[in-house]
Amino acid sequence: MPALTLSLCMILRDEAPNLGRSLEPAAQAFDEVVVVDTGSMDGTQDQARALGARVIDIPWPHDFAQARNVSIDHAQGDYILWLDGDNQIRPEAVDRIRKALDPDRRTVYWCVEVVVPQGERLVQKRVFPRRPDVFFKGKVHEQLMHPRDFASVVVPVEILHWGYQHPAEARKKGLRNLDLLTALVRESQDDPYPMYQLGRTLLNLRRFKDAQTWLDRFLRHPRSAELNPPLFLHGHLLLADVLL
Repeated sequence: MPALTLSLCMILRDEAPNLGRSLEPAAQAFDEVVVVDTGSMDGTQDQARALGARVIDIPWPHDFAQARNVSIDHAQGDYILWLDGDNQIRPEAVDRIRKALDPDRRTVYWCVEVVVPQGERLVQKRVFPRRPDVFFKGKVHEQLMHPRDFASVVVPVEILHWGYQHPAEARKKGLRNLDLLTALVRESQDDPYPMYQLGRTLLNLRRFKDAQTWLDRFLRHPRSAELNPPLFLHGHLLLADVLL
């Protein structure tokens, strides 16, 4: 049986200062690199091409899932790993993922994201089979959607994330996400997940009264505990931070 192929997919905008830390160390570990650029003005596209990426230019759609789905639509590998411009994975970690890939292509793989320098750790779906029934959903803090009967495997792989390292940059991203989350909450009033993310974003922006309102709504939503018990517990921790 031929070896399974693995694509790296990224969505970027003005990430030229980060590519030497994110894309360059890992590019050769993948069978292909697909970059969707949403309007860079700093030479990100040329730098990504120089590192071996195939670059697709699109206007920013104000929807992270839509942009990420464009990247996977252009990929050709059996499996896809997604990274952002402020993420790093080591080549040896990519090799570890390759050894775990399911030839039936019915498994998603979780990796550990490490937020630096804070050290916060969270587990995320990072690797998935390229199939039409696997895609992203959500304007911001997009989620990977896949058939319910897929297996889930946590691989001992760390991905560094440094995008919120500088307070000014973190605030800029928070304000950008705030607009997208506000629109998403209006569109998806039956979905508690955007309420959680909106409350979390408002907390990070230190808008405590508004954060309390949305975290309360998330925790009182009748489906929050059922849909995602760990997120429901984390919502209580965030609310405690707000009250403190």
